[in-house]
Amino acid sequence: MALRAFSFGAVGLVLALLYGAQAHTIRLGLACGLLIASGLALGVGVERRQRGALAPPPLSAVLGAVLLGLGIAALVAPHAIFLPRWLVPLEVVFNDGARRVLAGERGREAAQALAEALPIYDRAFTSWLGPGVERCAVDFVIADDDETLGALERGARSRGEFGFFHAPLVGRPVVVVRPGSGWGGVTHHWMYALAPCRLGAQPPWVPIGLATLAEKHAPVDGVLSFRFRSDWRVPDSVQRTAPRDLALELREANDQGFLRSFFLYLLDRGALPELLAALRAGVPAHEAVARLRVEPSWHAWHGGDAHAIPMLPGARPRDDAPQL
Repeated sequence: MALRAFSFGAVGLVLALLYGAQAHTIRLGLACGLLIASGLALGVGVERRQRGALAPPPLSAVLGAVLLGLGIAALVAPHAIFLPRWLVPLEVVFNDGARRVLAGERGREAAQALAEALPIYDRAFTSWLGPGVERCAVDFVIADDDETLGALERGARSRGEFGFFHAPLVGRPVVVVRPGSGWGGVTHHWMYALAPCRLGAQPPWVPIGLATLAEKHAPVDGVLSFRFRSDWRVPDSVQRTAPRDLALELREANDQGFLRSFFLYLLDRGALPELLAALRAGVPAHEAVARLRVEPSWHAWHGGDAHAIPMLPGARPRDDAPQL
C-alpha cells in the first residue's frame, strides 16, 4: 500500500512539474506538485477498514482530497481567474466600478495619465460602438518592472512587445501595459474587450480590424481622430499594389496590415458607423459588409485617396499627454 501511495504521489509531482515547465513557471509546478503528490499519497494510502457502508472516511483521506483539490486548483487558477492581478504588489489608482487602473509604485504616474484619458476615449469609442462603452468592464495593469511583467505574462501565458490582452474564464478582462508600449498599445488591446462587450460575438476580423484602427490617434481640432496611416504596419494601405480578395481576407483574418487598411478605408469613407450599427443590430458580419458595396471603390481608394491620409508616428489622447 505504501509503495502504491508513493507511486501515485510521484506521478502527480512529475505531471505538475511538467505542466509548470510548459507554462514557464517551474516554481508553480513544484508547489502544486507537492500538494497533488501529498493528496494522492494520503488518499490512496488509506487502509480500508470494515466500518460499514455509511462510516465517514478517515481524516487522512479527507486531508488528501483537500490537498489534491488545492493543487489542481492552483494549476488552473492562474489562467482561469488571472491570479497575478492579486498576487503581485499592485495598487488601484482608479476605479469607476467598471474599469480599474492598477500599478506598482513606479507606475503611478502612467496609471494616473491613463485614468485621466479614459473620458476622451469613451467619447471617441462611443461614436463607433454606441452608448455604454464606459460600462464595459476591464482592468488596466501598468507593468512597471520586469518582475511584475513576468508574473503577469506567466499568469496569462501570453506576452507581447506592446503589452497584451487576456480574458480569463472568471473575472474582468485585463489589458497589460508594458513600459514604452505607447497609447496605441493600450487602445489596441482595450478594443478586444470593448468589441465583444458592445457588438457581441463577431468573426475575428471585426475586433482585430477595430483594434488595429484604434492604434493611431491624435486630437484634431479638439476631437480625437483615428484617420491616420500607420508608420510601422507593413504593408500599409498605400503600399498595396495587387488587388486582394476582400471576402477571403476577412474570413482568414490573419493579416492585420490588410485589416487595418480596410477599416481605415471605411473610416475615411464614412462607412464605419454604418457597419458597426448593423453589427449592433444583429446583422451578420458578412451581410453587413455586403450592404456597404465597397468594391470596386475599395480598390480605387488604395491607389488614390489613401495617399492623402497623413502618417502618424505615435499616438496620444491629447497634445500634452505623457508617453506611456
